[in-house]
Amino acid sequence: MDRPATTSMRLSLSDRILPLSGNTSLRGIFLAATGFLAFSAASILFAGPTAFARLLQLQLLLVLGSAFLFFLYHRPQAGLIAALAGGLMVAPEVATGTQSGLNGALLLAPVLIGLWLLRLALQRERPRPVVSPSILPLYGLLGSAVLALLVGQYPWFPIPQAPLAAQLAQLGIFLFSGGLFLVAAHQLRDVFWLKAVTYSFIALGSVHLAARLLPGSLGALQSSLPRAVTMGSMFWTWLVALSAGQALLNRDLGLPGRLAMAGVSAAALGIGLTQLEYWVSGWFPALLALFVILVLRYPVPALLGAPALAALGLFLSESLLRVTAGGDNLYSYQTRLAALQSLLPILSANPLLGLGPANYYEYTALYPIMGWYVHFNSHNNYLDIVAQTGFVGLTCFLWFAGALALIAFRLLPRVAGGFERAYVHSVLAGLAATLAAAALGDWLIPFVYNAGFPGFRTSILPWVFLGGLVALEQHRRQSA
Repeated sequence: MDRPATTSMRLSLSDRILPLSGNTSLRGIFLAATGFLAFSAASILFAGPTAFARLLQLQLLLVLGSAFLFFLYHRPQAGLIAALAGGLMVAPEVATGTQSGLNGALLLAPVLIGLWLLRLALQRERPRPVVSPSILPLYGLLGSAVLALLVGQYPWFPIPQAPLAAQLAQLGIFLFSGGLFLVAAHQLRDVFWLKAVTYSFIALGSVHLAARLLPGSLGALQSSLPRAVTMGSMFWTWLVALSAGQALLNRDLGLPGRLAMAGVSAAALGIGLTQLEYWVSGWFPALLALFVILVLRYPVPALLGAPALAALGLFLSESLLRVTAGGDNLYSYQTRLAALQSLLPILSANPLLGLGPANYYEYTALYPIMGWYVHFNSHNNYLDIVAQTGFVGLTCFLWFAGALALIAFRLLPRVAGGFERAYVHSVLAGLAATLAAAALGDWLIPFVYNAGFPGFRTSILPWVFLGGLVALEQHRRQSA
């Protein structure tokens, strides 16, 4: 007897990646090609042969851009990989007339968010909504940032606020970060794409490691890579968290694959503890992520080894003090404490909703820091959130982080022993390390007057992979 037709057949690799199927797509491509030829003929007739070359370049850019948007509309998951690659690998930036240019991650973020919203509006069959305890506090955080922009126009102090362009840029960093989280949460429910995004990041990060460690042509490659990537704490944190998790917990990866992941993790930690030893944000969050994974994976040995670890810490106390207080770390700690004391009267102006995105930087010149009347920023994401969005924003952020931790703990006993189990452990460890790193700098939500647009290259990593955790939560819920 013939087997009945079924629509639940597994998609091939080409079907997952290439969206060109159906008469509608082919008709659209045919119409676009016809329009391109017609426009080329009209250009020669009306513009003449002199301007034709420039018009042809414009048309080619238009066609390539349209094709890229068409591809991202049908395969938004690949857009997340493109955003990671644009931030981590593409050094050139689009000039803005200021000291900060627009990098690949910052340019692609609003495109991916816009295409996601467009798909929600145009799709006939509504996709399953994301039902997760993390969504409401995220909307609260983003909403408080928008409301703070309006509240921030009030003259809280007798000096002007930050320029409107700076306020909008800071608001954009808030919205683009949360928007990428939502895109990942909605679009990475297929574990195939969650794996693709994870392994793509590890592969891209390995290029930076090889450029630092290997001589010759790979060493020369380092000068062409964006310097802001390896100067971002989130790069080292999430590279160690994801690669170590796969090495220790993904039984489906095979011995060669797990050894490769272990090599990436060891190389990243080795660079952090040797080449970046005086930069605490470069090695401490990554080391914390590895420690959390080990505690989750081997709880009994970790608890039994805690006294030995404490004794080792006492034995190496002099070395630890040299690393943590070496370089300019001691001065950095002193200035951060002084910044907190100087910010208190500024924060008290509107503790509920804050002073608006980027505004507090202008007001800092009213209160001295270590005897100097200068502009400064807090170098602390928690203080930044309070100063810009008030305690309403900080409450929503902490609620958001707690909801994500709860999701991860609920998933731990429910995921299989392969990639999914390793991913949940890695993301839980990465979340803990990210929250620690947020106290050391504006690594999670870059402040426009400090890490700024260059910091967005790596700050998108926790938002994308935490969104992947929610996507995995939806996947498991649908499977159940």
